[in-house]
Amino acid sequence: MNLNSEFENKITDMITTDENKLFMIKNLVLKNCIKSGFLSNCDEREKSHKYLWFEEVFLRNFYSLNLLETIMVNKHTPRLIEDVDRDVKLKATMIIKDIARRLVSESINNKLLDSQLSTDSSSALSHSNSQSTPKR
Repeated sequence: MNLNSEFENKITDMITTDENKLFMIKNLVLKNCIKSGFLSNCDEREKSHKYLWFEEVFLRNFYSLNLLETIMVNKHTPRLIEDVDRDVKLKATMIIKDIARRLVSESINNKLLDSQLSTDSSSALSHSNSQSTPKR
């Protein structure tokens, strides 16, 4: 084994701890939720009801994916940094899809969250419209 692949294996082992995977996947999912306008940095900072709902859904997804992996016969163990990146992106995509599905299909029990969603979407639309209108 050459020195480069030995070093890469050590780095990969360090970044694939459960804690680090949780951090990387959560940051990617959160970044996409903020980019889409579903959440804001303010939601995260102030731990809004919407952000707390996001955290609960995220953690349920993360741990359910981990649980499913425990019974997989041919469990993939990333050996390269590229494999770790691919795994993080795949899991983040699965979680984002579930969040979107829940937003569309579930009635979220918290009335404040429902009102925040409608308020946020109207302000996001007006913000989007003001940015897309060319200035003369």
